[in-house]
Amino acid sequence: MAFADQPSSRRTRLVLLLIIGVYIGWFSFLSMLRYETFFTISGDLAVYDQATWHTLQGRPFVFTSWGDELSHLGIHTDLTILLLAPLYLVYADPKTLLAAQTIVVALGALPAYWLARDGLKSELAGLTFATAYLLHPGVQGATLMEYHGVTLTASLLLFALYFLKRRRHIPFLLFAILAMTTKENIPL
Repeated sequence: MAFADQPSSRRTRLVLLLIIGVYIGWFSFLSMLRYETFFTISGDLAVYDQATWHTLQGRPFVFTSWGDELSHLGIHTDLTILLLAPLYLVYADPKTLLAAQTIVVALGALPAYWLARDGLKSELAGLTFATAYLLHPGVQGATLMEYHGVTLTASLLLFALYFLKRRRHIPFLLFAILAMTTKENIPL
């Protein structure tokens, strides 16, 4: 029986979207509150903010928050900066990075749902696994720990795994490559 034919499918998907929306709203608020109240722990957010802004200005990966003009590539190979830089055309602020990170992390609940739903043949199992993903302390802690490209990895790899399982090779490769851009050790 196809999942789309089940009357509870629509309700389950709406609950899933509601849970994802609440996560995005709450954790965006919390991460921005931490930023606004000077509760960021390290200077990483400043490094990413500067590297993203400079990339948009035609000076890829440059940051100066450590005094000298340096390349972020000397610290980490995090190419997500290239993908996020266009967002600074809309709103050039560290909060843009925090919101983008929260959204990408939250969207990882979708492949968690799909994988569990398909593997266990249960909408409820899918919703349970998606919720467990979003409630996991590691996922929540990483979402709140300033911005780091590697935080996007779990979500991107979940999408890659889902598409690999569905034998959809082009989307699999796209998400696998995106995951590999988050930090130099992820391709390993």
